[in-house]
Amino acid sequence: MRFQDTAKLSVARAEFWRGVPVLVTSKVQLAQGQDAETRRAVIGYLRDLEAVARSECECRETVQVIASGRRLLGDRTEMASGNGPFSRT
Repeated sequence: MRFQDTAKLSVARAEFWRGVPVLVTSKVQLAQGQDAETRRAVIGYLRDLEAVARSECECRETVQVIASGRRLLGDRTEMASGNGPFSRT
Protein backbone atom coordinates (compact mmCIF):
# COMPACT_ATOMS: atom_id res chain seq x y z
CA MET A 1 0.00 0.00 0.00
CA ARG A 2 1.38 3.39 -0.95
CA PHE A 3 1.68 6.24 1.54
CA GLN A 4 -1.00 8.22 -0.30
CA ASP A 5 -3.45 5.31 0.01
CA THR A 6 -2.64 4.92 3.69
CA ALA A 7 -3.22 8.64 4.27
CA LYS A 8 -6.60 8.48 2.51
CA LEU A 9 -7.61 5.49 4.63
CA SER A 10 -6.60 7.32 7.78
CA VAL A 11 -8.68 10.36 6.81
CA ALA A 12 -11.67 8.16 5.96
CA ARG A 13 -11.43 6.44 9.36
CA ALA A 14 -11.27 9.77 11.18
CA GLU A 15 -14.30 11.03 9.25
CA PHE A 16 -16.23 7.85 10.09
CA TRP A 17 -15.54 8.11 13.83
CA ARG A 18 -16.36 11.82 13.81
CA GLY A 19 -19.90 10.98 12.62
CA VAL A 20 -20.52 8.13 15.06
CA PRO A 21 -21.84 10.18 18.03
CA VAL A 22 -24.66 11.65 15.92
CA LEU A 23 -25.51 8.21 14.52
CA VAL A 24 -25.53 6.62 17.99
CA THR A 25 -27.64 9.42 19.46
CA SER A 26 -30.22 9.01 16.68
CA LYS A 27 -30.37 5.23 17.03
CA VAL A 28 -30.74 5.41 20.82
CA GLN A 29 -33.46 8.07 20.68
CA LEU A 30 -35.45 5.99 18.20
CA ALA A 31 -34.95 2.76 20.15
CA GLN A 32 -36.04 4.25 23.49
CA GLY A 33 -39.66 4.24 22.39
CA GLN A 34 -39.53 0.71 20.94
CA ASP A 35 -40.11 -2.76 22.33
CA ALA A 36 -37.49 -4.80 24.21
CA GLU A 37 -36.52 -6.85 21.15
CA THR A 38 -35.73 -3.71 19.15
CA ARG A 39 -33.73 -2.26 22.04
CA ARG A 40 -31.77 -5.52 22.35
CA ALA A 41 -30.86 -5.36 18.66
CA VAL A 42 -29.59 -1.79 19.03
CA ILE A 43 -27.70 -2.74 22.20
CA GLY A 44 -25.99 -5.57 20.29
CA TYR A 45 -25.03 -3.17 17.52
CA LEU A 46 -23.67 -0.68 20.07
CA ARG A 47 -21.67 -3.38 21.88
CA ASP A 48 -20.01 -4.37 18.61
CA LEU A 49 -19.39 -0.75 17.68
CA GLU A 50 -17.92 0.00 21.10
CA ALA A 51 -15.56 -2.98 20.88
CA VAL A 52 -14.21 -1.67 17.57
CA ALA A 53 -14.12 1.93 18.83
CA ARG A 54 -12.08 0.94 21.87
CA SER A 55 -9.36 -0.43 19.61
CA GLU A 56 -9.52 1.96 16.64
CA CYS A 57 -11.05 5.29 17.64
CA GLU A 58 -8.77 8.05 18.89
CA CYS A 59 -11.59 10.06 20.50
CA ARG A 60 -12.53 9.16 24.07
CA GLU A 61 -15.82 11.08 23.79
CA THR A 62 -16.97 8.84 20.94
CA VAL A 63 -16.41 5.72 23.05
CA GLN A 64 -18.25 7.38 25.94
CA VAL A 65 -21.25 8.27 23.74
CA ILE A 66 -21.53 4.66 22.59
CA ALA A 67 -21.29 3.32 26.16
CA SER A 68 -23.83 5.87 27.40
CA GLY A 69 -26.22 4.93 24.61
CA ARG A 70 -26.07 1.28 25.68
CA ARG A 71 -26.79 2.24 29.28
CA LEU A 72 -29.73 4.44 28.30
CA LEU A 73 -31.24 1.40 26.60
CA GLY A 74 -30.80 -0.68 29.75
CA ASP A 75 -27.52 -2.49 29.04
CA ARG A 76 -25.36 -2.80 32.15
CA THR A 77 -22.64 -4.94 30.55
CA GLU A 78 -19.10 -3.80 31.26
CA MET A 79 -16.94 -3.85 28.15
CA ALA A 80 -13.29 -4.90 28.30
CA SER A 81 -10.93 -2.01 27.73
CA GLY A 82 -9.13 -3.75 24.85
CA ASN A 83 -5.76 -2.74 23.46
CA GLY A 84 -6.67 0.64 22.04
CA PRO A 85 -5.70 4.17 22.95
CA PHE A 86 -7.72 4.13 26.19
CA SER A 87 -6.89 0.64 27.46
CA ARG A 88 -4.70 1.89 30.29
CA THR A 89 -6.65 4.97 31.36
